[in-house]
Amino acid sequence: MINASVATILAALIALVGTVLGLVIGYRRWAREQQSVRFAKFEADRQDIYKTLWERVEGVNVALRRDRVDEKGFGQLVGDLNEFMLRNGAHLNDSDRALANRYVAAVKKFHEAVLMAGAGAQIPYGETQDIPPEVARRARALADAAGEAKGLRDELRNKVRIVIAGQA
Repeated sequence: MINASVATILAALIALVGTVLGLVIGYRRWAREQQSVRFAKFEADRQDIYKTLWERVEGVNVALRRDRVDEKGFGQLVGDLNEFMLRNGAHLNDSDRALANRYVAAVKKFHEAVLMAGAGAQIPYGETQDIPPEVARRARALADAAGEAKGLRDELRNKVRIVIAGQA
């Protein structure tokens, strides 16, 4: 009789442990699925924000190249970009915000170097005179500014691509 009672109790305990274990496993799976759904929404929003960041940063680049943007206009463009980055700071990495600002500063520097190079940098083909030192300095500054802007643009574009592809 005692053996039958012990066997019944053991069977009930094993069933109880199995049920509790099943509940714990089920709850953990459900919680992971809920977290996955929340993360997917966050990641989709993040990808959209990075796409918009790229469009806005390149918008500054295009505006400087296409339009005659004065200091006030440039300040407005940068202010709008910084406002966008502040409003979306939860989705943007701090290093990417800093990179975007460095790229915009490099684009501005390049734009200024282009304006400084002026018409004096255009020497007719076949002319054998020495290039004036001032023109050479301006051309060197232009090349340096162009290289810096291109490097930062490539770095930012690669980071944006990684986020949009869902690899970050």
